[in-house]
Order: sequence, then structure tokens, then C-alpha cells
Amino acid sequence: MSRGPRPSAVKFDAGLTVAGLSAPTVFNVSPDQIQVRPDFNPRGQHTPVADAFSEPALRALGESMRRDGVLTPLIVSQAAEGTYWLIAGERRLRAARLAGLTTLPVMLKTEQDAARLALVENLQRQNLNPVDETFGVFRLLSLETGLAPNELPAALRAALREPGKDPHDLAARLESYGATSLEAWARHRPAFLKMTPGELAAVREGRLPWRTAAELTRLPEGEDRTALLRQAETDDLSTAQVGRRVRELQGSDAFALRARQLLSEIKPARLTALSPERREQAERLLTELADLLRS
Repeated sequence: MSRGPRPSAVKFDAGLTVAGLSAPTVFNVSPDQIQVRPDFNPRGQHTPVADAFSEPALRALGESMRRDGVLTPLIVSQAAEGTYWLIAGERRLRAARLAGLTTLPVMLKTEQDAARLALVENLQRQNLNPVDETFGVFRLLSLETGLAPNELPAALRAALREPGKDPHDLAARLESYGATSLEAWARHRPAFLKMTPGELAAVREGRLPWRTAAELTRLPEGEDRTALLRQAETDDLSTAQVGRRVRELQGSDAFALRARQLLSEIKPARLTALSPERREQAERLLTELADLLRS
């Protein structure tokens, strides 16, 4: 089955994204002076890092660094005296430690830019999967605009509806990131925010196209949605097939909701308060319903 197109990769111009790093001071420190904050690296927050940080991959990188030198300085911020927090370059740091390198070139940045630069560095990676692309850009937009991630979809839709009224400059920011278009991010990317961990994992690992997972988000979380996710993966359902099944489930959910509403109105006190003629009619209808459910 054709998996369909994935969202276009976000492309960054390194010269633009590190504006403010012009004529940086590069100096050498020991790898032991650099500390990594838990959960700071955007890589791994939505994508497992086992492959990127596997020992064979790191040893190969370390040997390359030993042979050719560290071509790109790590970016750090000041921690305590003589120590630094890592902003970008965790693979190089790990590889240097495995290879026994005694010094690494670093550029010092302020804490204010740390999160943004870490996101930018992660988004510059080749073949970044659509899950990390989306969450990375949304986090970057959130940092730059002050909007909470859950406020971004509405802001993107508003900017799309009224191009002249874009107080947060979302269109311009997306363009500066090299993102596809405001329309694509307003109409399609917010679906990633509604995906369950299982759906995100299926998209991330290539087991389910992102458009198919987006169809699933039209259902409330629960057994039906989980079962349909499993069926889509097992039976290799197309996006159109999943969409039809979603509409079927939405219809059955609507019927179940209406049935509960109607049954909640059938109370013995209300039935006995009916006139004899209407009570007889109600009894006949209830009997027909009971027979229908038994058949």
C-alpha cells in the first residue's frame, strides 16, 4: 500500500538561525567539565535515541573526531565556575568521552538562548521524522511567541483566516524556519497534538502514515480508537478505509448517546402519570423494544 506523502521536512539556514553568534569565541574545555541536563535535549522526547546513541555509532564518531578533529564546536552555557551546561552536541560529547579525547571546542551562549538553540540544532537534522518536526517547531513557536502549545492551533487558524491580522507573525516565523506553509501548519499539523502515545509511536516508527493517524484523532480516546489503530496496522488499512471506519464509529457513538438520552427519560413515575390511553401506547412501544432487543 502506498503510504502517501509525509509533511515536508523543515529546513533551516544555519547562518540565520545562529544570528547573534557572529564572531563567536571558541575555546577548549575538558569533556568532564560539560554536564547534560536530564530531558533537555529535544532528541528523545518524541523519538527513541537508542540508535543515535548506540555505542558502535558513538565509537565510529569518536574515531572520526580523533582523526579529523572536532569540526563543529559544541554550544554550552555557564554552570558553576569551571563547568558548563550542554546546549547542543550531545552525540559529540558522548563520542569524545568514549574515544578518550581530553579537550573539546565549545562556544559559550547565555541561558536565555539555550532552549531555542537546542531546538534549532535538533530541527536541522536530516531525515527528521514528522513527529519530532512538528513538536520541535511548535515548541520553537511557543518559545518565540509566548503562546502555550495548546494555544497555537487556534492562533494558526486565525492567522490563516485573516492574513492581515497575525499579531504573533506566525506566517513569517514559519517561513524563516523553512516550513511548508501557514496553511499546512494550520490545517494539518495540529492533529499531531491530539495523537495518543501509541499513535505517535506508530507514525514515528513508520508503521502508520501520519495522515491515517490524523483520521484517528477524530475519535475520542478509548477502546474503539485503540482497536482501530491496531486494525489499521495489522490489516494495512488505507487512510480512506480508516476514515470510513471512523465515520461508522462516530455514527454508532451518536446513536448510543441518543439512546442513553431517551432511556434516561423513561421513568416509572412519568409512565404511571400518563393517561390510560397513553399508558397503553407506552406499554406497547416498550414491549416492541424488548422484543427487538431479544431478536
